[in-house]
Amino acid sequence: MATRTAMEGLGAMVLAAGKGTRLAPLTSLFPKPLLPMSSDRSLLDVVMSNLYLAGVRDFAVNSCHLGDVLEDAIAASEWDGITTVRREEELLGSGGPVVNAKAQLERHGRFILHNGDILTDFDLTRLVEALDADGVEVAMALLDGPENKVAVDSSGTVVDILDKIGAPGVGKLTYAGIAAFSNAVFDFLPDTPVWSSIVTAIIEMIRVRPGSVKGVVLEQDDYWSDLGSVALFERAFRAVGRGEVALPPPVFPDGPLRSTAAPLFEQGSERLFLRAAIPGGGQVDGVDLQGESSVVVMLAPSDPEGFERQVAMSRLLGGGDVGIPRVFVVSEESRSLIMEDLGDDTLAFIAERSDEAKLSAIYRGAVDYLLWFQSATYAVLDAAEPLDEEAPPARPRFFGPKHLRWETRYFQENLLERFLGLSAGGGSLLAAEFDALAESVAAHPRSLVHRDFQSTNILVKDGEFRVVDFQGARVGPFLYDSASLINDPYRNLPTPLRRELRDHYFHVFANSALMKKMGIDPDRDIRALPGWFNDVSVQRLTQALGAFAFLGLVKGKKRYLDHIPAGIALLRETLSERAENGFEPKLPHLTKLMLDEVGGEVAGE
Repeated sequence: MATRTAMEGLGAMVLAAGKGTRLAPLTSLFPKPLLPMSSDRSLLDVVMSNLYLAGVRDFAVNSCHLGDVLEDAIAASEWDGITTVRREEELLGSGGPVVNAKAQLERHGRFILHNGDILTDFDLTRLVEALDADGVEVAMALLDGPENKVAVDSSGTVVDILDKIGAPGVGKLTYAGIAAFSNAVFDFLPDTPVWSSIVTAIIEMIRVRPGSVKGVVLEQDDYWSDLGSVALFERAFRAVGRGEVALPPPVFPDGPLRSTAAPLFEQGSERLFLRAAIPGGGQVDGVDLQGESSVVVMLAPSDPEGFERQVAMSRLLGGGDVGIPRVFVVSEESRSLIMEDLGDDTLAFIAERSDEAKLSAIYRGAVDYLLWFQSATYAVLDAAEPLDEEAPPARPRFFGPKHLRWETRYFQENLLERFLGLSAGGGSLLAAEFDALAESVAAHPRSLVHRDFQSTNILVKDGEFRVVDFQGARVGPFLYDSASLINDPYRNLPTPLRRELRDHYFHVFANSALMKKMGIDPDRDIRALPGWFNDVSVQRLTQALGAFAFLGLVKGKKRYLDHIPAGIALLRETLSERAENGFEPKLPHLTKLMLDEVGGEVAGE
């Protein structure tokens, strides 16, 4: 029988070799312990930091699937000095890796075994304290659900697992994937590192040495999650972002164990985006990535409709031919996909670093790209017939009166009522004006409308304009996207430049094939362009302002509130121009509300 003393130290074994098939396609790019939990820390860094807090200073980590990626990540971190990586040519289960590291673990007298796909803020010192009690050789972390198969008695002693012994206990709990062991466990494991189960060894210990296995139950406020699937990872990642998980402080702030993937800048979407390096070979799931060094992974397990529309619209538009990212891998099961990485050079990023001349040039280029995009995708309108505001994902929906009116109600409820505190948001008079605006905008000539064609969704890669976040594209008023680009609260351009860009769009459009495709009369309808542009500018700005208030106040994404003053200033200017030029329909109540009741100080003027 192996023996130990309480002062011999503490080792740890982290199981990091599994293939993580339920995490595909993420695990075609990196092993699951390298899931990113923040911009600079992997799940493995969090696991090892928790173990370090419990007193571990000697780590064993097994590797197999994408072992080179895992080993390189550890070697690039400061954990390298206290970690031994043990490569497995074939998976050894949960017991074989312990045997493989026996010499390293046995010298401490006791060790913690931690599954590499568990995120928790459970205090691991509780396991060590339980292990130090007389007669205890194993302390198992337990919780209520999701798979209660561990029987415990009234004293918390584990009396059966998987009903292998026949001892009923007084209740059943779930093994949390973390346990502390004395060297006694080696008496119940194979002598050589072959495939074996640590749970089988524990069951045999219970049978031979009743009372030697203790359960330590997680507290109600302890966070715990198995990150074994895309949906569970996405949920846990967001929980970390909301501060619901008490992550341990980094042991090595200057050299954490980083993931080979990193979350992209957070947007208002329910989807999660990661940038991931491509493992050696330039292929993912057998797909040639054509020399790309990184890809973007989109995860949408909680947004099935958004995922369906993303895939459908990518197929409908033919990938990168119109400037959208190419899609390499689609996983219907996990609602995720791997697509081309367009980089970080958004129009907003470039504009922020541009002088007046360059700013004008880059935005004129964006206007030209928009006109080309509209012309290149004009055939999509055939797929939208008959027009339907509730069309299934395989067909573009109609951006008609119903949805246009939803946008302005969104503005009333969130910007006017929730943010500005205006009772009833303007009431029936404002509702009537918005009804008339929706009918007017819906009657404009139509094209494929991106619906969020603004500076943070437009990128420049290799000198070419590209666009993302297009899954909500609809068939609707063709000037809506130009208004989104030019009257953009994310990048509030100077008034002279906005007018220059608007006139540039009108001029190029009037001489384009797109105008001919749309059947617009060059004499009668061209004169209507300024009024149409004002229509869609009011419509778009109300939508943006409603979204900023909703995301900031309801979703807790406070940074969106910073864009409200610019949005209000743009709406005030647009309404003033409307009143001066007598555009129809007149919006007197909205104009009075925004110009008189919403003061210039709110608009940052």
